[in-house]
Amino acid sequence: MVDCPVASLQAGEQGTVKFQVEVTEVGRAENCLVVGTSGSPGSIRLPVTKFVRRARFKPELDGIGKPIRSTLVTQMRWVLPAE
Repeated sequence: MVDCPVASLQAGEQGTVKFQVEVTEVGRAENCLVVGTSGSPGSIRLPVTKFVRRARFKPELDGIGKPIRSTLVTQMRWVLPAE
């Protein structure tokens, strides 16, 4: 499965993207916002979109143990596959 655009692979683009997501009460990622990148802007959209669609988290809990929405800031690094 290729999570990077083919043109980015052919151009040899690699990088790191820092982003913020909301984690819902059921552990899904929503409302992704890119807050920094060291790679090509064109190459970050697909990996981040796929991450948000696939990611599952353990939701934060309030004082009585009920799951609540929270915000997570993290980063993802992508590199070219070894040949």
